[in-house]
Amino acid sequence: MSTIKVNNIVPPNVGEGVSIDGLQMPTSGALSNRNLIINGAMQVAQRGSSVAMAHDGILTAFTFDRFKASLAAGELDGTLENEYDDVNGVPGLPNSLKWTTGTAEATVAAADLWYVSQYIEGLNCQMLKFGTSDAQEITLSFWVKCSIAGTYVFSIYRGHSSRNIGRTYTVNTADTWEYKTITFPADTTGVITANTSEGLRVNWQLMGGSNYTGTDNLTWGAYSSSRWSGDGIINNSVMTTAGATWQIAGVQLEVGSKATPFEHESYGQTLAKCQRYFQKSYNIDVNPGTNAEPGAITHYGSTDNGGNIVFQTDFRCEMRALPTIIWYNRFDGTQGTIQTARSGSSASPSSFTYRNSTRGTCGYGVAGASPASFVSAHVEAHYTASAEL
Repeated sequence: MSTIKVNNIVPPNVGEGVSIDGLQMPTSGALSNRNLIINGAMQVAQRGSSVAMAHDGILTAFTFDRFKASLAAGELDGTLENEYDDVNGVPGLPNSLKWTTGTAEATVAAADLWYVSQYIEGLNCQMLKFGTSDAQEITLSFWVKCSIAGTYVFSIYRGHSSRNIGRTYTVNTADTWEYKTITFPADTTGVITANTSEGLRVNWQLMGGSNYTGTDNLTWGAYSSSRWSGDGIINNSVMTTAGATWQIAGVQLEVGSKATPFEHESYGQTLAKCQRYFQKSYNIDVNPGTNAEPGAITHYGSTDNGGNIVFQTDFRCEMRALPTIIWYNRFDGTQGTIQTARSGSSASPSSFTYRNSTRGTCGYGVAGASPASFVSAHVEAHYTASAEL
């Protein structure tokens, strides 16, 4: 048996990085927990698997957790959905986020937009060391499949310093999965604050009017609306073509100048990360608003002398911030109401008081309860809690 002892392993050419058995090794940063994108494998979809978006209807939507679609248009509508494409898809990454255009946007107005984004918390961006002389390059990698070949735009926005940068990527062959990597230079101007607000926002842009074009953003610079596109223009063809499709899978954003193989993590790890921003009392496979008992908050108690019952919920994990709560009636799924099993009465919860971002208490007036007496009450309800950036 032979032993090889070396002080350092370097690539043959500067900037190439080191590969082992054909797999690219990191050029900077840690060996694990590299991906700044949460749910990049698109495993978790707490809100459901499909949303119909429309210019006069739903303008922002999530299907897969942490990937938010935003729309501003005059005619456009379509469907955002989760696609399982195992047969012809990406090996090891069967889930993808898919958009299908319904009614196309005939004329793109100045203020029109459509994009998918993920907001990254400032606390999770500190390894980038932005705003210092030791700032790091970052590399995005993802798979894309689009029914229209062409050049498309991706950009990064920095919330703490209001700066941005953009790049383009090319879909070479329609309706074919293609792997893309984009490297962004380090930014030595303006730090990303280590707090719970927006540190970075990554954006796949598929429509933008003249308000958002005209100035390229191929270098880091102060944000303006005209710098929103990657090179001064945006390819609007998917949104101006009825039936056109666009989908992405296996998204990774990491420190360094090279894209490494996608870093898989367990479903449980991904779910816990997603629940920091959104969680629900429903079982994971049950959509909010469904008439379903499993997972409902249940409280047995009595009213106070004002006819109110107060009950408590513990969130599944520490949330990013105090969340926005939406209540659902356990018996019929109605949003904004809670029902008592004892009386069958239904009303909106009167208040929600937070102890902290892991626990809160809710007051609920029970119909028919006398201020002069105490009435036993049995409350059942579901909730969603959102602390999205």
